[in-house]
Parts: sequence; C-alpha cells; structure tokens
Amino acid sequence: MTFTCISRFYPTQRDLSSAIFSKMLSPKSTRTVFPVAVVEEYSDLIRDLLLLCYPGKLPTFQTEDPQNGMMVTTFKHISTVLEAAQKYCLESEMFSGRAVDALLVSSPMEKEPHRIYALGVRFRWKEVCLEAAKRSVLNKQPSAYGDELKDISAWDLSMLQEYQRNAREVIHSFVEQVLDGFIWLDEDLPFDPHFDPQVFKAQGHSDNWEEDNIRCVQAPQWWLEFLKDVAYQYWKSPGSAAFTDPVLLHRALERATRQCYKCERDGVSITLRLSAWALEFEIAVKDWVECENVLHLNLSF
Repeated sequence: MTFTCISRFYPTQRDLSSAIFSKMLSPKSTRTVFPVAVVEEYSDLIRDLLLLCYPGKLPTFQTEDPQNGMMVTTFKHISTVLEAAQKYCLESEMFSGRAVDALLVSSPMEKEPHRIYALGVRFRWKEVCLEAAKRSVLNKQPSAYGDELKDISAWDLSMLQEYQRNAREVIHSFVEQVLDGFIWLDEDLPFDPHFDPQVFKAQGHSDNWEEDNIRCVQAPQWWLEFLKDVAYQYWKSPGSAAFTDPVLLHRALERATRQCYKCERDGVSITLRLSAWALEFEIAVKDWVECENVLHLNLSF
C-alpha cells in the first residue's frame, strides 16, 4: 500500500533533529514549491516522527487499522516509529525525552507494559522501564511477548520478573513489620486504642518507666487478621481493590462484632470506619515503599 505524506517541517528544527534529515532535502524552495524527499515509511509513522522532533503536542501513536479503518494505538506501530528514529539518527536529548514522555502516557503502557518494558531496555530508558514494571504488576491479563524479546538480555527479563515478585510481597512485608512492632499505625485506627500496662510490663519495663510517652496498644485480633487478609489478597491480585475488597471488609466486620451485641448494632458505622482507614492504610504502604526504597529494578545499564 502506498501512502502520501505532506508535512511542512521547519528547516532549523529538521537540522537540529537529525543530520540525515538535514541532508535529505534541498534548501532551495520558492513560495509555491517545497523540497521533496521520498521515504519508505508510511504517513502515520512520519507524522509521529515529526511530532517527536517538535516541542509541543506529543504524538498519540495512532494509526489506521486495516481491518476496520479505525484509528488505533498499537505496540507494533510504536516499535516501528522508534526503529525509524534509529534509522534517521534521531538521537538528540530532546527527541529521546519526548519519546519517553509519549511512551509513559501511551495506551500500550497500560495494556502491554511488559512489551513497553522491553522497548525501554532496548533504548536504555530507565524511566520507561520502571513505569512499565510498576504497571506490569497491576496488569490483569498480560499478553505474550513478541519479537521485541530478542532485543533484551536474559538479565533484564529476570529483573522484571524479580520486581514483580517483590511487588506482590510488599504488603506482606509491611504487615509483618506492623505485627512485629517496627511500624506504628496511628492514623484514625478503626478501633479505640487503649493503654495496656500488662503488655508494657511484658516488654520488660518497670512500673517507674522514664519514657512515659511510649504507647503500648493491645490491637484487636480481628484487625490483625484483616491486615493479613489484605496482604494475601494483594499477593493474589495486586491493586488498590485489595485494600477495600467487600469480602474482606465483611469478614472483618463479622470478626469484630462476634460476641458483642453493641458492636453488632454499630455494624454499618464500623464498616465505614474500616473502609476509610483501609484507604489510609494503602497510602501508608505507598509512602513506606517510597521512603524506604523497598522496590528495586536492577537493570543492566
């Protein structure tokens, strides 16, 4: 199929983008006649290449679907655009930066992040690799790799798989530290904390302790089990839904109101309180992951 692409390209921007581009077109032109270059690529590809050369609107990487004529964004098209960029030596810092920005917001980043990860490795774009690794953990139905797999090393592929395993375990690690007393959660707890001197004494303190600001709370068992349930649910299906899963909330409510008539009457308010706290719990986990730099993506470059 033959495509005709008519694009007006400022000479200065052309020359800055690629030395090859600067030699393809004659500088001579009139008001009515523009220099012409014959290229092998199809028009949608050339359009996206030019958009990546200019500061301004990023390309959406849309191309016409030959099956139905609809405009769609495909991984194949993105990959072909970047391969053409290599062909024309589009390697400037500005071009690479715009290519990264466009990839980060592209639909394949959400639908096929593991394939975008392979592109990031190929072009040595760490920001793309990290974002793709994060998205791949949340991807419910990952598709198969394609030819792009041949362009990355076994090490970089194994690092993605290791990142995915660690990301699934991150809530479990956080909960373990909470249960061991290394992390204190005191933001709007879904139960009324009370001071328990017996537990405090069991930790080795005397009645005349000097650190009177130390708090020792006897957390209810149903809450501890709720934390474990969330960690397990996140391991099975990573994502925000694990923190507010209706089944887990209902199970926690049953445990909390068991053998307590007053609590049973306040079931709705307890559920709302627990749901609100679960959202704060998710934020606490994210902050911990960020501050402690828990997740690493050890790339080969």
